[in-house]
Amino acid sequence: MRRPLDPSVPLVLKRIALRLLMLSVFSSLPMARIVGFWRMFAILAAVNAVGCVVWALLRREKPGGHGLTHWDEALVMVLLCLLGCINA
Repeated sequence: MRRPLDPSVPLVLKRIALRLLMLSVFSSLPMARIVGFWRMFAILAAVNAVGCVVWALLRREKPGGHGLTHWDEALVMVLLCLLGCINA
């Protein structure tokens, strides 16, 4: 029997999509062209990951729960940071 999705899943997926859109926009700005798109993308993703970890600690969220949390967002941002480092 399938368990229904946690109510937090659509909200977290929207937040991740919005963060990814913002990372792409800020990485493609003219000022970021000096550094390069992928390097700037990696830097911004790393800063975003740190912000997600701080927010998860402040909210005292437990990693690995039933739904998605800020810990999961931080993991996605770390993976995006690694992707940016590989492509830079």
